[in-house]
Amino acid sequence: MVICVVSIWIKDPMVGWCEKSSVRTEEICAGSKESDITLQSLQDREKQKNDLLQGFCHQRFKPNIILSNINDAYRRPGTKFLIGNAGLFVLEKKAQCHPDCPKYKNTHEICDWKKQIIYAKPFNQNHIKVKDPINLLIDRS
Repeated sequence: MVICVVSIWIKDPMVGWCEKSSVRTEEICAGSKESDITLQSLQDREKQKNDLLQGFCHQRFKPNIILSNINDAYRRPGTKFLIGNAGLFVLEKKAQCHPDCPKYKNTHEICDWKKQIIYAKPFNQNHIKVKDPINLLIDRS
């Protein structure tokens, strides 16, 4: 099964989140505090939107790139992959919750969808477009 880009979002400081059909990786990183790129599967994005009990992140978090699907090989820190011609490598980041988040205060657990977010940095700056395929280069399993 080919995994591909479903949508691309960048955060513009003047207008907020903007959907793009094509973007350079530098433009995505410019809107990030950490200069990284966040990726989420369409399935996890739907879980986020449809959770009955919602916390802060349900309203605030939007990934930069939504993928048609994802498998565990792409979640391992150090893994390298291409989206179109842009090269990314997976960072090691732990999902955290705000201590005052209403859902976290109620459940004391991090949302399942939040644990599935991929944080990556570009190693080869280039364009990413909707419908671009994602191809594994180095699997760190």
